[in-house]
Amino acid sequence: MSANRGEVAVYTLPSVEGATEVATAAELKAAIDAGAAKVMLTNTTEPYDFIAAGVSSLEIKSSIELYGLGAADGTQPKVIGEMNFVDDFDGSFYAEGIDFDGNNSANGFVLQAKNGGKGALNLTSVKFNNCTLQGYSKGLFYEWGHVLTIGEIAWENCYISKIEGNGGDCIDFRRDNASTIGTLTVKNNTIVDGMRPFVRLDENVTITNLFFENNTIQNLVNFDNSNNNGILGVQATVSGEYTFKNNLFLNETATPSELIGSDTKTTFMLP
Repeated sequence: MSANRGEVAVYTLPSVEGATEVATAAELKAAIDAGAAKVMLTNTTEPYDFIAAGVSSLEIKSSIELYGLGAADGTQPKVIGEMNFVDDFDGSFYAEGIDFDGNNSANGFVLQAKNGGKGALNLTSVKFNNCTLQGYSKGLFYEWGHVLTIGEIAWENCYISKIEGNGGDCIDFRRDNASTIGTLTVKNNTIVDGMRPFVRLDENVTITNLFFENNTIQNLVNFDNSNNNGILGVQATVSGEYTFKNNLFLNETATPSELIGSDTKTTFMLP
């Protein structure tokens, strides 16, 4: 006879040679302020709570890679708060193996262009891989009135949950700013509970490729107000490849829940 004997999950980080190791919120802020190119978060016992440390948000001033050194039981280092790109930022951002926490909706977006700024930003790459993103009041990313040029922006292998969608959409690019995106990827994620439109791309946004694949989605876009325009609120024209495939939907039963908003362009490729 055969039986299920359990399973073992194995995860390995890429090479982090030369990374600055940080164990506290103060050390994390100091490394970012000093322009460290690669930072390793090593503490899974106490959160990196820079709000409690007296810092309203982390200011991302130059290209950076953030890695979390997880515990043996899979616990990731936890960062509590928001991150902002400063005005006229030119570079890239990468995060892997970190639990980003909005502290029960006390914080709005995980990552954003700085609220109130006016500079144009050049983001060659923005990526979250194998991260947990939870508890924010608005969403994952917002441009806050800046014109952004983005080569690629991606969320892959992440667990995304409990984002209210109160005052913002989850991945949010709006009509007034005419940002340009090369490729937007949402792939291999588990996305549950809350949110307004998960992807909002208004008509003035220029985008080449959009990939929405292999995600598990449950109880999403259930925030009941006039700005809720479906999981894919894509009014922009995707000029290149637009795929939507191999996604699993569960418990999408709330009244405002819908896949595609009424004024959304739906020219994606199905498998």
